Amino acid sequence: MRHVLAVVSKGIFFFILTVLALYLLLALTALFAALFQVRRNAADQDRRMSLLREKYSSSYAPSDEQRIASFSLSDASIRLNEVSFLATHNSYQPRAGWPYRTLLLALSLIPKVPVDGRLAGFEMDGLTEQLEHGIRSLELDVQTAGDGKFTVTHFLLDNRSSCQDFETALEELKLWSVHNPRHLPLIVLIEPKEIRYAFGNRRPFDADCAMALDGVIRSVMGDLLLTPGETVGEYDSFAAMRADDGWPLLEDCRGRVLFVLHPCSVTEDYIGLDRSIRTQAMFPCLRYGGIHEEYASFILDNNPKSVTEHPEEAALRLMVRTRADDYPDFSAERYADADRCGAQIVTTDFPPRDSRAEEHTYSFDGYTVRLSGSASRPEN
Repeated sequence: MRHVLAVVSKGIFFFILTVLALYLLLALTALFAALFQVRRNAADQDRRMSLLREKYSSSYAPSDEQRIASFSLSDASIRLNEVSFLATHNSYQPRAGWPYRTLLLALSLIPKVPVDGRLAGFEMDGLTEQLEHGIRSLELDVQTAGDGKFTVTHFLLDNRSSCQDFETALEELKLWSVHNPRHLPLIVLIEPKEIRYAFGNRRPFDADCAMALDGVIRSVMGDLLLTPGETVGEYDSFAAMRADDGWPLLEDCRGRVLFVLHPCSVTEDYIGLDRSIRTQAMFPCLRYGGIHEEYASFILDNNPKSVTEHPEEAALRLMVRTRADDYPDFSAERYADADRCGAQIVTTDFPPRDSRAEEHTYSFDGYTVRLSGSASRPEN
């Protein structure tokens, strides 16, 4: 009996040891894969920018904005908050190669590892290609990279990025904007990713980082940047501007780029830099608890059904961001809610695009810009 118990105990011990060894092997593989992906991202971004500069130096034709809008752009009475823009989620993530997809799927099987294997199939075109398809709102996740630098990436274990260096990503947007001087306004949602543990030059995003990010945005975008201060103009506050139906005319916003700070741990500190928001580069996006603040301008509610249940933000003339789907899931019911909720930024994981053109697509009846609240049916 003792011999049997000894054999069983030994078997359990070796089984546990084998599992731990496999976990360690996966962890090391993931780390090396992540480091390799960083190098690949940088090389791909440099190559991409060279190709884009070459493209614009030849016979490039600017985008026909009327083609993507479901209403007449000649109507000079339409204001910015009266328009809905189709946006993309995680706009920077390209397709993962099969080895990386396999690794992500394997990591998702490990308990407490924050990886959803289904997301290994998620992908977006490059930023410029999305703009060429009519997308006028993008989402960039940012992390600190030391020395005032920032990277555009999701998190360490899934760090695919078509525009890894944040400053270069802005240069790509600027390059497109300059060569499309009459484009409808671009709205870029910036989401600082939470970092629990410092790694290399990475550190938690704080108020100093937000100020540094402001500096990068101003430096690169220059006069293309539409700031909160310029938007609020001579009004005493955003609340006063909204009460007077004073959002800028859409016509006056053409050729400009707005940056919105996604709700995060430093939102209050960022607002505290100047509670009038006149000197910040980004519009702070709030939750429903902040809709009556004097500085409120953008609100985030990723559930379109919830947006329809909060009609007060429409009455307050706030700009609302919501999500029409959540990769890999989508439904006709949620799309119907997104169509009727009236949000100004409607984000999708299934936009019109070059990659996976045969896949399900969501749009505003084939358009990517419409009047806010216009009913439409998604493509299937």
